[in-house]
Amino acid sequence: MGKDLKLQCRYKILQVFVLLILSLVICAPLVINNTVYADTITAKVSSLDQTIHRGQTFDVDVSVKENTGILTMFLTIKFDHDIFKLTNVMQIRDALGELNMEHSGSGYDYIDEKTGGFNLFWDGSRADATNGTIVKLTFQSSITAPIGTYPIDIVVDEENTTIAYNVQANVQATSPQINLIEGAYIVVWHDWDGNAVDNSNITGHPYNQMTGGYEYSSEDSLNVKTDFPNNPTRQEDDMYTYQFSGWEGAVWRGDVPNDSYVIYYVAKYISTPKVYPVFYFVDGYIDGEKIVVNLPDGEIDEEKERFAAKSAGYGSIIDDRVLPYRKDYTFYGWYTDLKFKHRLDTPLMPAKELKLYGYFKYNIRETDIPIIQLVYRETITNAEMENIAYVDVNITKNFGLSSLKIALSSFDTTNFTFCGFQKGEIFKQMSFSTTNYENDVYPENFNFMWDNYSINSYEIGNLLVLKFKVNSNSSPGAYEVVMTADNQNTTYISNGEIWYSDIEFLNTKIPIGKTNHWIVPIKSTETVIEVESQREVPYNIELVARVLTENAEIIIDNDSLREVLADNMMVHNLFEIYFEQNATRLTPEQYTYYFGSENVVVKIKLTSLQVGCKKLDIYYIDDKGKMNLYDSNVENGYLVFQTNHFSNWALIGDTLVTNIETSSIKLLRVSLILFGISASALISIAFVRNRKKQSLIVYKNNKKGGTEN
Repeated sequence: MGKDLKLQCRYKILQVFVLLILSLVICAPLVINNTVYADTITAKVSSLDQTIHRGQTFDVDVSVKENTGILTMFLTIKFDHDIFKLTNVMQIRDALGELNMEHSGSGYDYIDEKTGGFNLFWDGSRADATNGTIVKLTFQSSITAPIGTYPIDIVVDEENTTIAYNVQANVQATSPQINLIEGAYIVVWHDWDGNAVDNSNITGHPYNQMTGGYEYSSEDSLNVKTDFPNNPTRQEDDMYTYQFSGWEGAVWRGDVPNDSYVIYYVAKYISTPKVYPVFYFVDGYIDGEKIVVNLPDGEIDEEKERFAAKSAGYGSIIDDRVLPYRKDYTFYGWYTDLKFKHRLDTPLMPAKELKLYGYFKYNIRETDIPIIQLVYRETITNAEMENIAYVDVNITKNFGLSSLKIALSSFDTTNFTFCGFQKGEIFKQMSFSTTNYENDVYPENFNFMWDNYSINSYEIGNLLVLKFKVNSNSSPGAYEVVMTADNQNTTYISNGEIWYSDIEFLNTKIPIGKTNHWIVPIKSTETVIEVESQREVPYNIELVARVLTENAEIIIDNDSLREVLADNMMVHNLFEIYFEQNATRLTPEQYTYYFGSENVVVKIKLTSLQVGCKKLDIYYIDDKGKMNLYDSNVENGYLVFQTNHFSNWALIGDTLVTNIETSSIKLLRVSLILFGISASALISIAFVRNRKKQSLIVYKNNKKGGTEN
């Protein structure tokens, strides 16, 4: 068997060698750079001579004829820039329509340093043998240019003009001659809005009724720029005042009868923004920009409460840096209406008087929010045989409070009756009041108020103890108690000013009865976690279960993970499972207190794909990231195991192959077949490597007790 394998390897290596030799012979002509030149003329590029008037706009159409096929073509257009100005370039696809045209530079006045002109380049994927116009060049001739004949040279770059790859074309170019004559002109002067201006001072030139301009003969055409009408004026508007600054024009608009051409001049003006007043009003302020504080009454009297007055030109940025100050308030900006709905977000001055209204809010603390945590303590049977549940209200974080108003906003009134409270050991230096007498029964919205506006208290600890009587018709369960804060009456002092503050609450649940069974569905999945214990525990012991995502902070030892991920095995899910009480995770000591040392039964509902796995295991991930295998089995669509502690768990099993993945494998096989003979060398090498790989796998299997077939 070993001898046959060696012969097969030698045969495959020989096959690879022969294919490489054949590839070199076939591809050699493609590697050697052997440029071929066309012997005969492959195309002619030309344009017609023209006679034009000075100042005229004209087109030069460049055409190709006798074209046997062009793949690429590079032309340079050269001309006297004192005589002509190139104003537009447009590809015409009467010929070379299969090729794309590009030009040099970002503008038409660009001159390439290497070629000394304006470059045009055509390029395509196959040769084009059509004839006709390929590009239209638009020029503007100078009105003051000397009379004469001027060439517009068309130069072919032979190195970049080809009929095929590395086969240069033989293209002949004929350049047009432009004969520039004087001609006759009509000059028209327009105002900014297109209307005629006062031409009463223009004498000695016939008026042209058709155009509204004056005719100039060829002898005086060079004097056009000296014969201007009276300076026009432009009426001011709400935005600007205007001052005449001169004429702009000499723009040709086209032909008129008798071979005359029209030059248009347009009046230009300097615009100056008009200036308007800006008034700033603030409730409670008077006497201009002096900081004089009156008590705000919620309304602005524009006659008395003007804070500042400025001015700004139309379109300029309004000065919103005018900042009023009010003790215990924060300034939130300027508004354009008295109801403070339209903030001055884009402060550009309009073309009118502007009134702005300052908006203040009470200082509000947005960071370092104090935390109040409610904690269910116990339920005790009193002398009257009533079950009384006690809830501690504790301040756990306090960044300073000078007053506090909180309310018992909701609890389950079907199962409980609020039956009183006790003050805690903190905030005793503050005055205290409630909406009812101590120990009085009040169903909800029971308010507790502490205040001392002169100094902050930073105490933490027990603030209150709330008492709830368990009603005789109560039902087993865990019921939430919710408190809220009135932030208009909860404050702290900062730099001598009063700031209003929110309070973060961690609410609690009061249990009635006990349970030993929990079911938690995992959001957005088919998975359900179910736990059953031997001992019954209070209902406010709650199960928390969630799937860990790739962003979760969890440590898994790579070596440990590799050990459990054998061939065709994958991690199906990572779970975090634990118990909590009062929104706090149970410590190991607390867990032992409630559940003892006995195991609890955990059931994980499996998906339809997971149920079909031949191998599926559950691993406990310890604090060091090590994977620990637990005994488990599949029962009625659930993976079932037992444990006496909770943390992170990994569900590992067979690789799940969906229909999409199966289709991808089939597609890969088809692609390899289509690759065919051209890839036979690679397949041969892969065959040899695969045999070696199979040998290694067999060796590993032999180490595990496997046998070679």
